[in-house]
Amino acid sequence: MLGKHHPDWVATQLTRTNLVYEQFQKLGIKMLFSNYVQGPYDFVGIIEVPDAEAMLAFSIWYRMNKYGHIVAMPAFNRDQMQDAGRRVGVEGT
Repeated sequence: MLGKHHPDWVATQLTRTNLVYEQFQKLGIKMLFSNYVQGPYDFVGIIEVPDAEAMLAFSIWYRMNKYGHIVAMPAFNRDQMQDAGRRVGVEGT
C-alpha cells in the first residue's frame, strides 16, 4: 500500500495513525511493515488483508475521513506467480 497524506492531517500523525490501526483491527487487516518515504507518496506499508473487500472498505474509510488517499497493490510470491502461469499454459514459470 502506498499513501499520500491530506495536508490537514500531516501535523497530527499520532492521532491519525492510532485511528488507522483501530480501523485495521475492525477490518482484520494486519500491518506487517510501514515506513515514511519521500517522493510522490508519503508512506509505504506492507499489509495482510483477509480479502479484497476489506482493503476496499479501508480505502473508502481513509478517503471518507479525509486522511489522504492510498493505492493498494496485491503482491504475489514466487509460487503464486508460477501457479498463475501454469493456469494459462506457461511452462517453466
